[in-house]
Amino acid sequence: MPPETVASLLATARRLLAEAGSETVGLDARVLLENISGLSHADIVADPGRLIEDAVAQDFQAAVARRCTGEPVSKITGFREFYGRRFSVNRSVLDPRPDTEALIDLCLEQFRADAAFSFLDLGSGSGAIGVTLACERPKARGSCVDISPEALRVAEKNATDLGVADRVRCVESDWFSNVDGTYDLIVSNPPYVRTPDIPGLAPDVRCFDPIIALDGGLLGLDCYVAIATQARRFLLTKGQIIVEAGAGQMQDVVQIFAEHGFKHMKSKHDLSRTERALAFSVNGA
Repeated sequence: MPPETVASLLATARRLLAEAGSETVGLDARVLLENISGLSHADIVADPGRLIEDAVAQDFQAAVARRCTGEPVSKITGFREFYGRRFSVNRSVLDPRPDTEALIDLCLEQFRADAAFSFLDLGSGSGAIGVTLACERPKARGSCVDISPEALRVAEKNATDLGVADRVRCVESDWFSNVDGTYDLIVSNPPYVRTPDIPGLAPDVRCFDPIIALDGGLLGLDCYVAIATQARRFLLTKGQIIVEAGAGQMQDVVQIFAEHGFKHMKSKHDLSRTERALAFSVNGA
């Protein structure tokens, strides 16, 4: 069999992905080929007739087969872009999504570029939130907290790879159970999918993201209650809580925090204009 070329590999991959129902066949095929071959997008465009080594072609075909089963490209390549940086991911962590960049934006608005502040990233998963805050604010220090030791290993790798391991501590804890100290900022993108809605999630989410990082209980609000009921004793006097919430949950989340002595300060919309992130202060602080 003659060697495969860039063009022939991509053509076959696009056909297989289309048959499998992918809505992003061209992008999926290109990103997988770039990752496995080491070729850049420019290389692929400039030289579609380039011959590809058999071993590379076989690895690419195996990756395409995985994608055809519904496995996300990020879980195949082992990384996901978030806030302009590459984060390692695997099946132990939720993929960081563009919606969560609104949460980062809201946090950064509250702390100027030269601010020295402490943060607690609850349910951190890959560490995308806490690590990004440390990268964006060089004087910030904090802890990434998660109940999953496997997730924390991913967060530790990301903190190391992005050069902030000296300012980001990873703590295994069920919310606040193993946390100490007080913080300027408590931030969280907690699980907020309603339990009855889990079976209806897209297969690439339902089958490849950890359910524990998705399931927010019957109404999708359990984790907000867990945070709101305990947070005050871990906040400094003028500290803030900033959380992400699902579409349509904002009023309920505001009410939960209000019932526990917090005042809604500000909201932030994501790129689809959905209200996505909420900031709270201690009422009267």
